[in-house]
Amino acid sequence: MELTVAIVAGLLAAGAIGAGAFALRRLLRALGQERRRACAAEDELARVRGELRGAADAISRHVAGLGRGNGRLSERNDAQASALEQAAASIGELVGSVQRNTDTARATQRVAGEAREATTKGIDAATLVIARMESIREATGKVTEIVGLIDGIAFQTNILALNAAVEAARAGEQGRGF
Repeated sequence: MELTVAIVAGLLAAGAIGAGAFALRRLLRALGQERRRACAAEDELARVRGELRGAADAISRHVAGLGRGNGRLSERNDAQASALEQAAASIGELVGSVQRNTDTARATQRVAGEAREATTKGIDAATLVIARMESIREATGKVTEIVGLIDGIAFQTNILALNAAVEAARAGEQGRGF
């Protein structure tokens, strides 16, 4: 493409190509800049997706830890219920302890539920980011096709201008207006 731009610049300087080729060159430059911006956006989305996946994994690990904690807490509650049957004299004190443990288990379950919801939202967001990245990738492919087509047209225009310049040079004085 640099060679094409150099040929077009030379032909423009020589006055062999009109304003249409200049506009085409500006369009090619603009499309190249848009393509670079789209690639940068795609890279940024990939980075964000990685961060979201990391966050979702961390949340999943924490939810698993809370689940294990709930299991251990449940086992302790069962042990305390057995102790209640064996120690009828201290039933009031043990009932209070069980009540506190039950409240803690409910609070832990609530936190685990919130963490599970946060994980689901994170996964939904990551899925949305992936879908948007795919859309950007498709758009980038289309831009690449358009740039290739324009580059082909510019190359053909340069060939035609070069042929016209060669014909004008061959014609000598008679080809000046050509």
